Amino acid sequence: MTDSTDRTWVIDLAKQFSDGGWKVVEIRTPDLSISLSDGSVAAPAAAPVSPAAPAAQAPVPEPAPTAAPTPVPAATETATDATDTITAPGVGVFWSRPKPEDPPFVAVGDTVTVGQTIGLLEVMKMFTEVKADKAGTVVDIVDDATFVEFGQTVVTLSGGEGSDG
Repeated sequence: MTDSTDRTWVIDLAKQFSDGGWKVVEIRTPDLSISLSDGSVAAPAAAPVSPAAPAAQAPVPEPAPTAAPTPVPAATETATDATDTITAPGVGVFWSRPKPEDPPFVAVGDTVTVGQTIGLLEVMKMFTEVKADKAGTVVDIVDDATFVEFGQTVVTLSGGEGSDG
């Protein structure tokens, strides 16, 4: 299967899970492990999978291996050269706009403030706003319909003040 087929399959599975009224479902194959939970009970922890097969799994405290690395600023960088990231608050499909015909919440070059909505995370036909926890100028944003893992970078910022205030 291709990455887009894998994503479609996972999204279809999530829809069937939602419509079926199940509490927990776990699927394991040699190449893929998926665990879904409606939130009333904890889903079993999924085994790691290869990067070629994205898997929906219960959120874990550390980022998935496919997540983009978080840049570590060099000691000689100035605050305006520093980059920061906004990460996915959960697993799901990232959308940069409220409706397909609407403009994106933010685009490369836009300045964001703490608390500003920068996208939506779709899980089982439910949408959650992804809000900026840092301020700065957008230098990169993931594409619409990208399946993201908990802790994966969705927006990269430059020149931000951070959220320590």
